[in-house]
Amino acid sequence: MKVVFLILLLFLKTNILSQEKDTLKTFSSGKLFFSLKKNEKIKIDTIIISGNKVTKEEVILKELSFSTKDTITQDLIEYNKQRIYSTALFNKVEDFLYLENNINILELRVHERWFFFPYPVFGIKDRDWKHLYYGLGLAHINFLGLNQKIFGSFALGYDPWINLHYYNPSFFSKNYIFDISLGHSKTKNKSIYTKEKDFYEYWYNAQISLGNRINIYKTLWFSLGYNQIKVTEKNVNKTISNSGKDYFFSFNLSYEINTRDLIEYPMKGEYITGLIKKSGFGESEIDYLQLWVDIRKYIPIKNNSICFRSFSGFSLGNQIPNYSHYFIGYNERVRGNFYKVLEGENITGFSTELRIPIFGPNYYLLEDFPIPQFSVLRYGLNFTFFFDAAEVWNKDKFIWKDIDYGWGFGLNFLLPYSVVLRTELAFNNKLKSELIFDVGVSF
Repeated sequence: MKVVFLILLLFLKTNILSQEKDTLKTFSSGKLFFSLKKNEKIKIDTIIISGNKVTKEEVILKELSFSTKDTITQDLIEYNKQRIYSTALFNKVEDFLYLENNINILELRVHERWFFFPYPVFGIKDRDWKHLYYGLGLAHINFLGLNQKIFGSFALGYDPWINLHYYNPSFFSKNYIFDISLGHSKTKNKSIYTKEKDFYEYWYNAQISLGNRINIYKTLWFSLGYNQIKVTEKNVNKTISNSGKDYFFSFNLSYEINTRDLIEYPMKGEYITGLIKKSGFGESEIDYLQLWVDIRKYIPIKNNSICFRSFSGFSLGNQIPNYSHYFIGYNERVRGNFYKVLEGENITGFSTELRIPIFGPNYYLLEDFPIPQFSVLRYGLNFTFFFDAAEVWNKDKFIWKDIDYGWGFGLNFLLPYSVVLRTELAFNNKLKSELIFDVGVSF
């Protein structure tokens, strides 16, 4: 669950106003405002960014798929407003088209979020409401106004952890991304293959990543990590090493294509990622390779969207440790068999979903609110139909008839600060029903 939203709840007043201020009144006279009809095109001479008191202008311009002197439509403007909103730096993004001195001007006005704050940590692990964690954190999500992010946090409760993380989307130049993280966690065993199920894994991780943003849609990543895992009791089934302690370096190579309009709840575009991960380079007994591919497509149909996802993961090596297996029933779930846990060295799955907006996204304006960054609240409600299917297997042959699947419908609540809550009624292949409450978009 998005922790920033919890801070918001602490400050909310009861006098919420449903009408917005007329932002056009803030413009000086002498400007001729106009709007574009559907499919109407216009050449933009100037792009102006306003409302950004902290955020540097180049951070916003970097997300645009067009520039000055390009010909645009209103649909293209809306798509790019969603891209700017997806940076998670703003509560609201508005556009204004006007003519001044015979020049066509597009003004993008943003309302900034709160950037530097302590926050309570609270959420659920593995999409299971019984697995609650809680703690504290300190974050700056727009350091130097350049969208750099610094996090430090810890959590108690289920699978406690402590983590430090720094992210720079413009490392040396706007085309390179730098990311570094350090973490320690105590994780309860997930493997159903281990006879002694109630034991813990103590993880120590460090990873440095360098990304090359080829263009606004495509990114190539290189990552180098060091991993150490210890278990509470020595057992060859728990770790590869008989000592009960595995340590190894890992190298990741990944490629991402992301044309989604809104990351928190996509309705248009596509997301494709491929990952190659090598664990172990002769420094330990660990030696295996894993491949991952995830393809998502969002096709708008009038105001609705038909969404597809297909994913697969494969493991290559003589011995794959249980802690690197793929699972259904934790992060990956089949609605209709939501609580069924399956484990294997390989996985594949498919989902489709029809998203139908009931209303929104709309905005509430809290007038005279003491924290301006919390004065604009975005909300909406969607209805969905869905179908999920997935299966895991080991080195034995994949069997189609073993695939678990389910279908159903539900409501998706789009809440401020990028929070998505879902309530769904799902059925499995035997028409047995289950009620699901979940956090975040399904995919």
